[in-house]
Amino acid sequence: MYLQLHQPREALNVMDEGVALVGSDADMRFARALIRSAANDDAGALRDLQRIASAQRSEGMRSLLQSASVRASVAEATGAAADAQRLLTRAEHEAGDDAQLLWIVANAWFARAEPTHGVAVFDRLAARKGGQAQLPAQARLDHAALLSRARMDERLGQMLPVLQAASDWDAAQARRLAQLNAESLQRLIKARMAAGDRAEARELAQAPLWGTQHLAPGEADLARGRLRMAAEDWSGAEQALNTALVLQPDHSEVHLALATPCRAWAGATRPTHRRCGWAPMCQRANATTSLRSCDCCSASPRRRPRAP
Repeated sequence: MYLQLHQPREALNVMDEGVALVGSDADMRFARALIRSAANDDAGALRDLQRIASAQRSEGMRSLLQSASVRASVAEATGAAADAQRLLTRAEHEAGDDAQLLWIVANAWFARAEPTHGVAVFDRLAARKGGQAQLPAQARLDHAALLSRARMDERLGQMLPVLQAASDWDAAQARRLAQLNAESLQRLIKARMAAGDRAEARELAQAPLWGTQHLAPGEADLARGRLRMAAEDWSGAEQALNTALVLQPDHSEVHLALATPCRAWAGATRPTHRRCGWAPMCQRANATTSLRSCDCCSASPRRRPRAP
């Protein structure tokens, strides 16, 4: 009850009294370990569980012991830079094939700005299971998400069609897969633009986008707008972002997307830029939210610089 009232200290006080009375009782130790784990005191939970003899540990106790061990090692690694690799390697070993616990370990590597090590955690899991296709649906999706965060786009590009062909996604997973696909495509378009292949970049940006039916209202239009901005297709971007703005007028990411091309245009033509071509859309954005899309379009006419 104390935990439900968000009073972990009071909950622990009650359990401390119980352990003081019957400290040798395995169930009492387990109960306090559960409270400590819920209060993010994994080291304390681990100490309680280790006081329970192996022969007395139930399946629930063993599961909590594994989780607390992994989380405690990760927490220790966070504050011990010199010994982090050993601690995270230990955490991965303690996690075994539990994909949820391995996700925690992988994220700890990313937090240390070592994405290659983070991806490798799931690479090893897939190898142990006989390939990525043998992983549960969420683990396959998490593996793809790690590749995306690490910008390993060649590998991600090979994985995405396989994931898209699968049919075992729930609604949230399908939405995340659609988001990963759009993010990957946006980076590919930017790479093509950087290589000077504008025609292919435009073609990629205008091609049908996979998974739009899984996205929230306006989210698919926002994704299309970003793809067209990456290809510097300003007209197509305006059309897509206009639709996103109508469907989600208070969505901060829509307004940030609106601001990007406008500010880029203004910056390229300073100090005497004309009113940017995105003005109608930016003015609508400025009128519907406190977020300002761009200064050049929201400035009053008398203060806006004249065209040269």
